[in-house]
This record gives sequence, structure tokens and C-alpha cells, in this order.
Amino acid sequence: MSRCALAGAVIAFAIAAPSALGDLYPGAPDPGGDPSQAVPAPPSGGKVFGYHDERIVHFGQSAPALANAAARAGANAFRFSINWHNVEPSRDSWDGRWWDRYTRIHNALVTRGVRPVLTLGGVPPWARTAAGRYCGVRRGCEYPPAHWADGEWTEFVRAVVRRLPYTTAVEPWNEPNLRAFYKPAPNPERWAQIVRATHAGVQEANPGVTVLAGGLAPAVTRKYDLFGHLDIMPLREFLERAYAAAPSIAGRMDGISFHLSPQSLDAGAGSLVAKAFEDARSVRDRFGDFTLPLWLTESGFSTTGPSALSPDHQAEGLLSLYRRVMTMDDTRGLIVHTLVEDTSVPGTDLRRGWGVTSSLDPLIPKPAYCAFAVLAAPEPPAGC
Repeated sequence: MSRCALAGAVIAFAIAAPSALGDLYPGAPDPGGDPSQAVPAPPSGGKVFGYHDERIVHFGQSAPALANAAARAGANAFRFSINWHNVEPSRDSWDGRWWDRYTRIHNALVTRGVRPVLTLGGVPPWARTAAGRYCGVRRGCEYPPAHWADGEWTEFVRAVVRRLPYTTAVEPWNEPNLRAFYKPAPNPERWAQIVRATHAGVQEANPGVTVLAGGLAPAVTRKYDLFGHLDIMPLREFLERAYAAAPSIAGRMDGISFHLSPQSLDAGAGSLVAKAFEDARSVRDRFGDFTLPLWLTESGFSTTGPSALSPDHQAEGLLSLYRRVMTMDDTRGLIVHTLVEDTSVPGTDLRRGWGVTSSLDPLIPKPAYCAFAVLAAPEPPAGC
């Protein structure tokens, strides 16, 4: 699902940040935090910091190397996806090979002091409505479970948090306010039901796991395709409708998570960062969830593509954002997207340069990786 996440970041940037420069949202106040304050890595005080990289799933043999690389760069968390269709391809028939793979990844992380943050999705065709049943499990088939299968989803969630007991947090879905990741169109009322079913599974099996709702893209305007189908729903509208739904997400989550890919070093008033935080906070507070923490579960700066930042500016942007987020009273987590560059896409593509390393074997760090490695240990790795 790494390409899914990368595509979401690209979409979010394209719809929410038409220019990497300037005061995009003049009404958005400074999001807070102190970008100049020194913060250790990993952070203290129950804060969560880490990296997102789906290679840990697709190349299971790399799990120890990725876990090592993340831990050396200050991580206490690692985000990756668990697809339901992998572990239960047919109803009530679990795939032990996939569970073994996920367990090995979990153990590789935990033994190095890094805990999983899991995005849950990948509904198997048997659990969908007729509209999505024949789509298969390829990219573009991100259909939610049918209503009758909500209990089956809860069972899946229970199995995940029981089998992977040291999980820090789970997110039901990735960017459900984008049709690219939620078929046939964003539906906050239906998604609210999925959040509640997730919360039920966690509470029954491992209530110490945090439920995050829910990996939202920082969209600010509605977008439709050429046929009038809803492509993109703004973060604010989606979250408002999920709160107002009956049943609501209120009381069924432990945090609100969203994504950012600003491609700008400006994170102060009027920036995309400021707008996303304002949208999430304003909805949260209007519905009385004043103490509910915020999480950034995907955030990065790319060093490739037409809006590329230099490697040094990538490091500056990530370190500044880290300090800002870690010193916000109401924000608990920051996950950097990604740990390793995706060499399957061209060097001129924005998606290529999110990684903070150019290679895992051998480890070729970029300045961003080194910036966190220096915070985590007195002796940074070779190449820093």
C-alpha cells in the first residue's frame, strides 16, 4: 500500500497547496508549538514519533533492517498497513502465512523499542456489497465492508490487536475523504460506523491500543470528476459529518489523525499546516472533544519532482515540524513518510523523494535521516 499512500500525498498536495510559496490561507492562525525548541528523539512524555514505509510488509525479509534504521533515527513507532483480505481471504478462514509475516514484523519492531501504528483496510471481496465484490484486491478496489459485515470487521480488528499486542495505535482506513482510497465515493456517515466497529474490537481485545480517526487528507475544497462523481471531500466537512452522524464517531476514538505534505518550509500562520490544524481543531472543539489529541500520521517533504526541496531543506523542514508538533499540548504523534526512497518511480517524480534515506542496503542516509539520528545517539551512523 506504499503507492496508495504516496498517491494520497500527491493528491492532497495538488488539491490543497496549489503553490508552495506564499500565504495560502490567511485566516488560519499559527498552529502553535515551538519549532526552535530542542526535542530529544525518541520524544518523551508519551509522545510518538516514527516512520511510515510499506516495504516492511512487501519485503518481509527487510523487517529487521527497517526496524534498525528507524530506531537509529529516533523512532518509537513505525506505521504500516494490515490488509484484511490477506489474513482472511475467505470468510472464517484465516491465512496463517500472512499472520506469521505480520507477527515477524511486529516482533522485529518491538525488540528494537519501536511499536506498530497500523492502518487497517483492504476489505476482502466476500465482505463487500455487490458493487465492489468483483473488483478484486488490486489498487483501485478500496471498498468498505457491507453493513452486514461490520461484525466481521470487528472480528478482524480483535484478531489484529490480540496477535500484535504491542501495537500503539490503529487507524481504520487511509484517507477516506478521497475517492482514490474509498469507493465508490467518500462517505463520512458510513465511515463513522467503521470507526465504531473498530473501537468495539479494540475495547474487547486490547483496550490499551489507541484508535485514531482517521488518516484524513488535508483537502480544503470539494472536487468532482468529469462525470460529476465526488472525488475529494474537505477534511473539515468530512470530520463534521462523521461527528454529526448517527451513530457518531464521538466517544469511539482516542485521537484524530490527518496527513500533510506541504512542500514548503513555512508552517506558520496562513500555511497549509496551519489550515489543517485549524480545521481539525475547530471541528473537534465544536463537538466538545477539547482534550482529544491530534496525530500527524503521514507527513513529509519530497526531494524530487517539479516542487522538489533540496535534501538540506527536507531535513530542515522535518526537524522544524518535529519540534513544532512535539511541543504542541494537544498533539501526540508525528509519522514521517517515508523511511526509504521508492526507486520504482522515476527520479523526476514527486513520489520518489519522500524517503529520508536513498537506500537501505547499504544504508545511504539523506540529511533528514542524519538530523534525527544525531538526536537519538551520540555516534550517528556512517554517512552522516
